[in-house]
Amino acid sequence: MSQPTVIVVGNEKGGAGKSTLAIHVVVGLLHAGRRVAIIDLDLRQRSMSHFFANRAAWTAANGH
Repeated sequence: MSQPTVIVVGNEKGGAGKSTLAIHVVVGLLHAGRRVAIIDLDLRQRSMSHFFANRAAWTAANGH
């Protein structure tokens, strides 16, 4: 098994697009067949949780 690669996306400024960038990187890696874990440390905004909850709801509603 190869060593894991860690990618950190961070910035002190809110609204800079960190979560959007991280989500796109994760989705791209998943489409490339990679195993991925994502951790959202912004407990106030919880952007990742909201994104994946919305995605799950959309998928369930549209039968995909």
